[in-house]
Amino acid sequence: MWTRWCSFCTDINADPLLSSVADPIPFLQTFGVRFRDGRLAPSHNKTRARTVEDAIRLVCQRFSELGAPDPRLDAQGHQDFRLRRMYAAWKKEDDPPARVEPIPMPILLQAEALGRRTPRDRATLDCMWMGFYFLLRPGEYANASGDAKTPFRLQDVQFKIGSRHYPDVMTVPIETLLAATFVSLTFTNQKNGVKGEKLGHASNGQRFACPVRAVIRRVEHLRSHHAHPSTPLHVYYDHGAPYAVSASMLSSLLRSAALTIPGHCGVQLSHISARSLRNSGAMALLLAGCDPDKIRIVGRWRSDAMFRYMHSHALPLIQNNSTLMFRGGSYHLA
Repeated sequence: MWTRWCSFCTDINADPLLSSVADPIPFLQTFGVRFRDGRLAPSHNKTRARTVEDAIRLVCQRFSELGAPDPRLDAQGHQDFRLRRMYAAWKKEDDPPARVEPIPMPILLQAEALGRRTPRDRATLDCMWMGFYFLLRPGEYANASGDAKTPFRLQDVQFKIGSRHYPDVMTVPIETLLAATFVSLTFTNQKNGVKGEKLGHASNGQRFACPVRAVIRRVEHLRSHHAHPSTPLHVYYDHGAPYAVSASMLSSLLRSAALTIPGHCGVQLSHISARSLRNSGAMALLLAGCDPDKIRIVGRWRSDAMFRYMHSHALPLIQNNSTLMFRGGSYHLA
């Protein structure tokens, strides 16, 4: 973002640190306007108010890192009211945020049933289960454009057989690897992950729809092609050439699977994408009775932002509510 800010300052013939500027707010506002209309945005498309706010915040954080005062703040240390007014006006103009919908398990199983005919199919399905069970962002289990590209790699995998721990998947015999009953992924620089922390799953007994089996299949495939430990798990080899599972490949697979199910389980096809897998896993945990705090930990949500991923119209969540409310509505006030 600092590079974009410096290009902007060069364009208007200004010092990037605004050292000789008495009032920096108009410069930040102009930058925000150009970012808003797409001229300075990475996508070159119009952006939302929150995106502009984040962009200006990142620029101003760099000011602080370089020892200069944060140009957003007034004498009392509060964000300048002109910026606040600008953001508020744009938020009113913005359309409602587009929310992907969670994908019910029948659609995921139908995707699996479409077959594992090619290395591409097998890799895509394994990445699908990884994204679902580990509540991952697209850039963590697939090659995703416009997303934080911090994929888990071969060297990030560890596994167990019973209580015996195997920290290095590169050296153990394949037959031992295939007997894994628990697998974990180690965070390096993934969003909201603590470096060195692990997120793991035990086997659920399913042949394909299992987080342990999915990760181990990826490891087995990569090892069979002598992949380097730093190879992302979404890489696959076809006739000796390396390729990557992309987020668009996953979106296409999920939509194709939904099309074969009458009514699509109530999900709109346009709301299905690779990004759906993260909230699909969270929704599955919620409906299975998992404590929301546990879901927040597994999904690495540091606030109640998790609830933006939940959908209140899931039938198991609401089907008994009117009965409960009728019963609970009989009381006297003290």
